[in-house]
Amino acid sequence: MIARIAIGPSVKPYVDWVIREYIEGNRLHFYNKSELADPTIQWLVPWCQADDMYPARHPKVEVNADPVAAHVRACVGCANADRRARGDRP
Repeated sequence: MIARIAIGPSVKPYVDWVIREYIEGNRLHFYNKSELADPTIQWLVPWCQADDMYPARHPKVEVNADPVAAHVRACVGCANADRRARGDRP
């Protein structure tokens, strides 16, 4: 029997995540606020990939800290309202 321990984004409250533009992919993703603020972290895992075995990692320098531009589309995984409504993720 394999037990999965809930760590990471599944147990972090919604307030720990903020939406930012990933410049290279030209998409909006949720990123963890504490990881954005930590100068030692250079690679960020977006919310939509956080529970994956091999998540995509975005270089912090390519995540725009400015307010969101109107022309940028949201990542489907991060914008999934059904998961948010169930409380699985932000």
